[in-house]
Amino acid sequence: MLLILLRCEYANASNYDIYDLTKIYFNIDSKDDNKSFFQASYGLSLPEFSDKIFTESISKSYESKIEYGFVRNKLNYLRSNLNSKSSESIFLTNVSSHFKPGLTDFTGFTIDAWEFGFKVKNGFALDLSNKSKMYLNHSSIMQWNRIDFESNSKNEKNDEMITKFDQNFKFGTGFSPSIEILLDENFSFEIAYQHDVYYPEFEGGKWIGAFLFDNISQQWVEYCEPILIEEITDYYPSSKFIYKNLLSFVTQEFRREQMFWPFKSKSSLNFDVFRFGITYTFD
Repeated sequence: MLLILLRCEYANASNYDIYDLTKIYFNIDSKDDNKSFFQASYGLSLPEFSDKIFTESISKSYESKIEYGFVRNKLNYLRSNLNSKSSESIFLTNVSSHFKPGLTDFTGFTIDAWEFGFKVKNGFALDLSNKSKMYLNHSSIMQWNRIDFESNSKNEKNDEMITKFDQNFKFGTGFSPSIEILLDENFSFEIAYQHDVYYPEFEGGKWIGAFLFDNISQQWVEYCEPILIEEITDYYPSSKFIYKNLLSFVTQEFRREQMFWPFKSKSSLNFDVFRFGITYTFD
């Protein structure tokens, strides 16, 4: 991978120079049409404080989410059998211990939370049949959360942590790998995992550093995509899916304990979400 990165940087053994790569990266000559879409989804949400001092548990909850945005689908510029797409969207989410299947019991602190934010998603398609495709996606998320803990803790240390978040707006980031199956020209079905990290205190300098770390480690793949496709050919969609999501997974796991990793920082409030959704793309 390092050798490919060096080739991408200097573009000595490729049909693309730095100018070509930059034009493709910023879609300067793109004629792709934006289509609007709407998604409704539902899933299981597992909130937790990562701090080992917190000795109690938060009840598992259930997430109801609506999302609206714009998507661009295109046939890849290098290989005619590779289809990619990218999208930007806004969303509104309710996370509740109460809106749940009837047989589910409560264990731990019950909550009710609202979330809203922005998401950027991109992925490549694998052909399942002449009419159906499966997209392998990666999403980056910025969002705000207002959580209501419906009871207090008798433990002073636990209650102190709850108070930092209870009925306060908190900023956070997340990532999401997903598999999306195109059912027809308008409808698709998606299953996804998502890990969100919310900050008890916002530290601008460390957040900017962590943001730059994420973007450099992720975006070089996007910038070098023409060369990587030449190198990896038909294996590029799955390779990109694994690389970006594995990197995000490892990074977010570190941020359970240090919210602005790779910088030393405090622990965070985390939500691990498993959801399914139906998307309608407008003509």
